[in-house]
Amino acid sequence: MQKLLQIVFSGLLLALASPAANAAVCASDRDLNACLTSGDPVASCRQALDRNKNDASVRLSLCEAYVGKGELDKAHAVVQQGIDLCGRRRCGDLKLAESNVRERQQRVARQEAAPAETDSRDRAYCTGPIANARSMDACKRLLEANKNDVAIAEGLAEKLMKTNKPTQAVLVLTDLTNLTTSGRSVLAQAKQAHEANVQRCLQGSDIGVCDDALLSGGSAEYEIQRKRGELLSAAGKSADALQALQQSVELKANDRATAAAIVGLNSADFGGSNSAYLESLVAAERLLENRSGELTALLKLVAVKPDNQTAKARLLALQPPKPVIQQKITKSEPVTVAPIPVVKTEAIPRPEPTVAAVVPAQPAPQPAQISSRSTTLYTNAMDNDGRSH
Repeated sequence: MQKLLQIVFSGLLLALASPAANAAVCASDRDLNACLTSGDPVASCRQALDRNKNDASVRLSLCEAYVGKGELDKAHAVVQQGIDLCGRRRCGDLKLAESNVRERQQRVARQEAAPAETDSRDRAYCTGPIANARSMDACKRLLEANKNDVAIAEGLAEKLMKTNKPTQAVLVLTDLTNLTTSGRSVLAQAKQAHEANVQRCLQGSDIGVCDDALLSGGSAEYEIQRKRGELLSAAGKSADALQALQQSVELKANDRATAAAIVGLNSADFGGSNSAYLESLVAAERLLENRSGELTALLKLVAVKPDNQTAKARLLALQPPKPVIQQKITKSEPVTVAPIPVVKTEAIPRPEPTVAAVVPAQPAPQPAQISSRSTTLYTNAMDNDGRSH
């Protein structure tokens, strides 16, 4: 609320600084003097008014110049002096201008008083005995304006302890060095209660307890985030689980338990194009030394983000390209043939060919010799029993 009022007040001042927006505060445009359009309207109109104090047009223009600069008191004084001097001439315009300026002054005064009133009301709520959302919000608004206000900080911490929010009480009081005895006692109680909530979170299954125990910068922050991730995953809230586990990784990069929780997330809940999930999965599989799982995740990641050079380099290291075999023409070596053993065999004598006796051809017998030849042949002939004739 305080911030809202400050914004409104700033906007009002800007509006006052604009001559065009305030042209009707002191007079209408047709009643204004040319001095208002100069580079320094206040100085120009003041010089013109010094030359003629009874010139209502110049006086109204000087009034507008002061309003444009946000100097309402000076604007009102200029108009009031004019009323005292004008007598009957144009006094009505000056009175109207005086009324408008006075109304503007009252409006600004109310705006300036509003933050102070709000501050007083918030302080009453914050320091009161009631511990509810309204009183704690009042304390927080006051701390936004002054974070070193010890009384307000201790009041807020007490209310937080009453509403079972020790972790927030620790946050409120930890950075303050000038706590009172009461404040230091509240801080000690808050730290003890916070540690108890941390153990309940890590050993239990209540996501609400873990949310309450989560302390930024605490020694168990990464463990609580990991536990939140596991519980959210079990509840089917994979996206929220991944976010919690990623925060755990940022706090402790080499925690194998967190990596195992990331690998255990349901990949179907992320689809095939969630690069944030795939990058976390690649890192988790690598930490767990699961080569096949890392390779599978890398292939999906490179398909989704082909410009990811780190993933490409890692993929190349896990899956080098097959070498291309090139045939080379080389000088052939002489082939040594084992000698064939010679088997010696006995030569089989081949029979000599029988050469028939060549009987010289006899001349044809003459008729006178036939009878004697026949006798000779007969004489040399042999019987079948071997006997010759």
